[in-house]
Amino acid sequence: MHTRATQTGHTHTPAHAEPSAVTDSPWLWATTPHSRDTDADAAAYGKWLWFLPVRALDAGWQLVKAAVEAGHLGPGTKVATLGNGSRGDPTRRPVIIYTVNHHDEDDVLRVLVALRALGINDALAYKTDEATKRGEYGDLTSIYTSPAGTTKLIRRDGKGRPAAQPHPKGSAHRQRIHSTKRSRSQRTTPTDAARPTDSIMEAESARAPAHTSDT
Repeated sequence: MHTRATQTGHTHTPAHAEPSAVTDSPWLWATTPHSRDTDADAAAYGKWLWFLPVRALDAGWQLVKAAVEAGHLGPGTKVATLGNGSRGDPTRRPVIIYTVNHHDEDDVLRVLVALRALGINDALAYKTDEATKRGEYGDLTSIYTSPAGTTKLIRRDGKGRPAAQPHPKGSAHRQRIHSTKRSRSQRTTPTDAARPTDSIMEAESARAPAHTSDT
């Protein structure tokens, strides 16, 4: 996890500390009891970003912190404190929920579903830890988004565009392949071969919340 607690020099923050009252440390952390954070893991980490107004920050942090410590989410979480003077909207702070591998879409979705089950219904964005290390911030860096109040996982390419989707493996796809083989003499355009589904088209209008830094 980028900027780990062990690297910040603030590993002894009281467990009951409230982020809205902390000014001498930019982040508060919580991890699962069995969390392992090694350099070998670093390239694969990803994170859900939940941006909250400062007035709701303490309650939101306690909700996520308890779920992480109980093993219901990912390996760790952190929250920006009042003392975090990073770029972005000064009235909001992020709660960041890590997953072990951003390539593991099933686990990314599992954590999203668990966050929704906690009552977190805001629009959420997901980015890789590597993007943060490269200094990439803002809506365009997300590789997944989830619209408010849904468990829909929308793939994006990290540049603000819907990501290319694999062909469906259902009967409709098999039928299309069979039909193509029977009519080899007919010309087929790329758009005839693969059209985006309605859910992917919806990604054009999906927007992540306003960002502050998630370093």
